[in-house]
Amino acid sequence: MAGHRSADDRRGVLARAGASRLRLAANDCFKLPQTTVLDCRFGNVEAVSTLLAEYQRRVVDDELDELLESLPALAIDGPKGVGKTRTALQRANTVHRLDDPAALAVAQADPSRLVQGEPPVLIDEWQRLKEVWDLVRRAVDDGAPPGSFLLTGSAIPDPPPTHSGAGRIATVRLRPLAVSERLRSSSVSLADLLSGEGARVAGTTDVSLADYTDEILASGLPGIRPLKDRARRLQLDGYVDRVIDRDIPDDAGAVIRNPAALRRWMSAYAAATSTTAAFEALRDAASGGGVGEAVQGHDAGLPRRAHSRLVAGRGSGMDSEQ
Repeated sequence: MAGHRSADDRRGVLARAGASRLRLAANDCFKLPQTTVLDCRFGNVEAVSTLLAEYQRRVVDDELDELLESLPALAIDGPKGVGKTRTALQRANTVHRLDDPAALAVAQADPSRLVQGEPPVLIDEWQRLKEVWDLVRRAVDDGAPPGSFLLTGSAIPDPPPTHSGAGRIATVRLRPLAVSERLRSSSVSLADLLSGEGARVAGTTDVSLADYTDEILASGLPGIRPLKDRARRLQLDGYVDRVIDRDIPDDAGAVIRNPAALRRWMSAYAAATSTTAAFEALRDAASGGGVGEAVQGHDAGLPRRAHSRLVAGRGSGMDSEQ
């Protein structure tokens, strides 16, 4: 792809120790861990000494690398904390971080600048400026080459974009870390099974039941799982509280009338992970009183459809990512 770095060249740009540069539009704020020493100049941020932890390659990375060779715009979506931004940064040459008030203010004054810069251009938390979606869509219509844009975000703006982006912006779902990603090993490949080539379903493992239990408790969220037990429990409890207090009201336009009842429903969904539990079984597990007691939404069918979509997407990640 002319004018683009190869996937191997782009991979791990932030993970390498030493001097590296990401070109940023003027006044953008690029957030890096405190271990990174920055030389901030007008128009770019120079990473003089990058000491980031090594990026753990995900199952979805191969898919992203292949798609970027063919498609001009990709949107990476998924629950908060699954690593969307870090995964996108492995490929980006220009970064716009709209979660920074200063960068957002500049973008609001001149939105067109967001589609400028050396590709791939990453627009992080794009939903904070709803014009972004249509700007990227129009850029694609105008002939943007493959690998031009990456969009990351955890919510849909309200009101939504004027165009769905169908046929212009492809969406890739990023989920919590699967077991194969956490342990970096697997004995049976789902891709091989689905290929119809007669993959052998066999293997051995040193992973014990206790190890699997530890993995369930650790969660599949890359930024939380390395923490010590007490800190991890606090972060996970806070994650669930935010889902109830902010994410479901903001993302689904729902009014939470009974947070305690909703938490019981979330517990029931979590306990049913990787099972074929019927809705009635989930209702019974939530100790009487239906989901409608907890959530009042715009759609009367919210309890069975939207609630399961919102909650199931924030599972432990123990299932296969692809």
